[in-house]
Amino acid sequence: MKFQFRKLSIALILLYVAFMIFTAYTLFKLQGDLVYESQVLSISDLSDASIVFAKLYLITGLTLLIGLGGLVFSLNKSNVEVIYVEKKRNDNIDDQGEEKEEQKSHTLDLNIIRDMVAKEADQLILAKNILTHLCKHIDAGIGAFYTTSKEDGKRMLEMKASYALALGESQTIKFEFGEGLVGQAALEQKTLIIDDIPEGYIKIVSGLGSATPTHLLIVPVKRDNELFGVVEIASFTELGKNEAEMVGAAFKLLTQKSAGGTKATKAEEGTTEKPTEPEAEEKKEKKSRTTKKGSNKA
Repeated sequence: MKFQFRKLSIALILLYVAFMIFTAYTLFKLQGDLVYESQVLSISDLSDASIVFAKLYLITGLTLLIGLGGLVFSLNKSNVEVIYVEKKRNDNIDDQGEEKEEQKSHTLDLNIIRDMVAKEADQLILAKNILTHLCKHIDAGIGAFYTTSKEDGKRMLEMKASYALALGESQTIKFEFGEGLVGQAALEQKTLIIDDIPEGYIKIVSGLGSATPTHLLIVPVKRDNELFGVVEIASFTELGKNEAEMVGAAFKLLTQKSAGGTKATKAEEGTTEKPTEPEAEEKKEKKSRTTKKGSNKA
């Protein structure tokens, strides 16, 4: 497909160049045609019309050159897009078995996430593990997980876990509610699926260079009907409702464990306070027995 498309591009450019040559030849003969064939002008009139012919030549030449530049740019851009689409098509429908395998990859086995939740006690490590698994599962290039917090009375989102993000370990990212796409998703508590990422919004960096992804998925994560955090995933492949549901289901297990840990802590705190009442009763009863024994001896 790549070779065929290049041949088509070269053919179109050559056709356009031929058209340019034909147009230049026609303009070159224009004065002679006006004088000898159509006899609209005489030879003496040509000098008076020289300014008009010069403008005509200039405008026509610029138009053809701009058209050629636009054609080359358009073909180069289309070349990337067509090759990419063809590659994805071949990857997905090479044969029936591979097509079924591709369909399976769009489903998430929550038992894997449950195992992660059961084995990892640290919430931040668990969030990173889940995020990494999701990004690899859906072939995403970058992922980030933000949790809500408050600073000086402002509702904030702070990045707590990331996948393949070009940041050092000591660096972090913060958004105020309503700030940027992540802040907007938190403010509205709605999932955002974007297929046309603004240039320079985010870049996927590797040892071979960097490139702007084409698809973005931002999913709010709730706990007990309150916003707990936001997951942001960027990819070169399409991200849709199915992927959004996978992200939501995976991080729901994280919030359930977090909520369970909070309840367990409260329960433990409650059990340390309540036994003081029976202990007090027991002490009171012992004191009563001691008083009775003293009175009997008397």
